[in-house]
Amino acid sequence: LAFESDGDQRHYGFYPSAGQLRLTRFDGPTVLSWNILKQAPTPFYRPGEWNTLRVRVEDEMIRCFVNGHAVFEVSDAELRHGRIGLAKFRDTKAFFKNFQVGTNLVSSENEPPVEFVTNLTERLKGFSGVAESELRSVLLSQPKASQSILADRARKLEREAAQLRGLAASVHCQSIESQLTKLLDAPEETIDLFRAALLVSKLDNPDLDLESYGRQIDEMAAEISAKLPAKADAPTRLQALTTYLFQENGFHGSRTDYYNRANSYLNEVLDNREGLPITLSVLFMELARRIGLEHVAGVPLPRHFVVKHTASDGSENLIDVFTGGKPFSREEAGDLVKASYGRPLNENDLRPAAKREIIVRIARNLVGNAQRGTNSAEALPYLDLIVALSPESAGERLDRALLRLRLGDPARAKEDLKWILDKGPAGLDMERISELYHSLDATPLPRSKF
Repeated sequence: LAFESDGDQRHYGFYPSAGQLRLTRFDGPTVLSWNILKQAPTPFYRPGEWNTLRVRVEDEMIRCFVNGHAVFEVSDAELRHGRIGLAKFRDTKAFFKNFQVGTNLVSSENEPPVEFVTNLTERLKGFSGVAESELRSVLLSQPKASQSILADRARKLEREAAQLRGLAASVHCQSIESQLTKLLDAPEETIDLFRAALLVSKLDNPDLDLESYGRQIDEMAAEISAKLPAKADAPTRLQALTTYLFQENGFHGSRTDYYNRANSYLNEVLDNREGLPITLSVLFMELARRIGLEHVAGVPLPRHFVVKHTASDGSENLIDVFTGGKPFSREEAGDLVKASYGRPLNENDLRPAAKREIIVRIARNLVGNAQRGTNSAEALPYLDLIVALSPESAGERLDRALLRLRLGDPARAKEDLKWILDKGPAGLDMERISELYHSLDATPLPRSKF
């Protein structure tokens, strides 16, 4: 509802926002000129249903109602004697009926007696799902009101169930973060990278049985070792591993469905024998460790992860597991670096990736997959994980802040924005971030702002 409007940019608005009711005084066209006078949740608002909004404007007071119930009252007399009407925000679909203006409006709904509402509400608190004859008689005495009260009760239970599911998901994700943090805080040489990668998969697959996949990779290593001579040298072990994975068992890089999220889940890579360069590299490195092939590490080249084996004479060989274990030349590596950074290859580009870095890179792939999809909110658990494992990741903190804003969580968005402002990392538009942070101090942004 828009009221006391000057016909241009100034008016009051009473409207639902993120499940709450809000009264705003719009003093201009930009978000910085909007003043949220009051915002509050109410059990009487029914998201997704028809709702009756009513405003009473007095000399010094504005009183707001929803579905016949008072929501709040605000002392504000800045705007008076303006026009009255309806407004929609950006691409919102607007529907309305029974619009009325007057000095003493009568509710268009026949509201049931307060005693009836109180009595039925109390009865429904202990309702077990069995429609007792006594309850039916009460319902039928006021069928229209009963239908509304029952629907309200059902919606409340649905909201509670959704909150519990959300809490369960949050606890699950935090548990995974805790397990991964503990695992990756260990000395580098003792970290079980295979288990760490499976824990990332478990974020989206709570029922994933880590132990069964642990047994599976141990069995695969045993099959390779059984074919090796008693004192096999490194080249022999390397060839046996490559043959086993890519020729005998058909593991391969995903080309026709590269961005499928399954390619980042190590358990599904094992099941489907298809994956990304980084997940296939994790499998290759972990099998190498289990069959006694030493000095195998991952190399985080830009846009392409490869494996490096350092021979006993100090020579280094790059292996592209995405293409079936074929050699990957320094010239090819240099082309990737040149295309991404505009400079020649240097030795730091071929440094071994730390296991924590590998897990963060897998999580970043999953963030990208979620952002390319239809539900960007799915990126939040991965962003949380990245920040937990790599607290100095300023880019992910900014992404998380913007996503939290879209999801209606400005308070937690401000936490990330403040961290960025305090640290002042290079490469970010600090002036724009500062403006955004201080705009949240002035007034919460609409959910659709970003």
